[in-house]
Amino acid sequence: MKILINLIGGQPAPVYIGIRSLNPDLVIQIYSIESKFQLDRIKNTLANFNYEEVQVHPYDYDSCRKIIKSILSEYDNDEVIVNLTSGTKIMSLAAFNAAEGSGKDVIYIDSQNHSLIKIKGNDIVENFKINLIFSVKDYFLIYGYPIEIKPLRLEDNETFRNIRNIMLKHYSQIKNLISEANKQISNKKTLVECKDNSGQNFLRYNFKKTKGILNISQGRQKINFEIKSQIEFDYITGLWFEDYIFLMFKDLKIFDDIQQNVKIYTLRENLKPEYLNEFDICAIKDQTLYIFECKTGNIDKNIVEKLRLIKSLTGTYSNINLITLFRPLETTALERIRDFKIGLITFNDIDKFIESFKIKENINPNL
Repeated sequence: MKILINLIGGQPAPVYIGIRSLNPDLVIQIYSIESKFQLDRIKNTLANFNYEEVQVHPYDYDSCRKIIKSILSEYDNDEVIVNLTSGTKIMSLAAFNAAEGSGKDVIYIDSQNHSLIKIKGNDIVENFKINLIFSVKDYFLIYGYPIEIKPLRLEDNETFRNIRNIMLKHYSQIKNLISEANKQISNKKTLVECKDNSGQNFLRYNFKKTKGILNISQGRQKINFEIKSQIEFDYITGLWFEDYIFLMFKDLKIFDDIQQNVKIYTLRENLKPEYLNEFDICAIKDQTLYIFECKTGNIDKNIVEKLRLIKSLTGTYSNINLITLFRPLETTALERIRDFKIGLITFNDIDKFIESFKIKENINPNL
């Protein structure tokens, strides 16, 4: 019988990876009162495994070593592997010494190189790449957050594809119009009117009449796009950008899993889900979570605060990125973006980000 002993601490991902990678017949979870909630999350996410639970004091070395040694003795004739990656340092040290004294193997999840290291005594006996695919849903579940994934906010059609093509082809003429339109929308204007210095490029929309026009002039080429509904206006002023980024990433197949319009919930004591937030795009690559918020308007401190909250919800090493049509104008927003280690990607830098991502895809800081 193959038995995996896990130490349960603040980071559930290495525990999840250990179970999924080794596929044991029995999982023994060594936990403390403080980490009981993490234990429950793992069991709920990977419900098809057999579990035993043993509580320890996470900072009592002698007690931890004695308990783990007793477990190893009980299963002396079985294949037992001890996962040292999570838990407190005291728990890990006690588990290593107990396993070493019993001649049992230990493993460590090497996040930097996406590998699982198996150690026996003082020798590394096996080191292999982790080829494990997380789903977006499982990632959030092991951190205790149920999610709701919706399909595309709007069913793609010829009109929306036409809008995206116009936006991409005439980005330089349109970006400032969109920025100004979003300012007027924030100010509750019922008639949105924006034009550039030439007066030839303008965007106009009447909320009461639900119609408007987008006029673009570039050399000999002139575009006169009639806006026939608020949905079309909303798409022009922002939704097109999110769809474009999502569809581009999806078509490039650079992520293991990618989802759009992800709603995240928390479970209260009554187990009733409570809505927390919604993310534009969530993706997984090599067990790392990437979140992309796509914005076409100016970036203020409220948007940055939302991203900071996302960072706190999704783990220390999750990769949070803000994709904008242009750099934010507020100095305070830029400073907070840097302070919170949030990636800032402008429309013109998307290709550079993709190339950089491909180069760095074998580096994962998230376990």
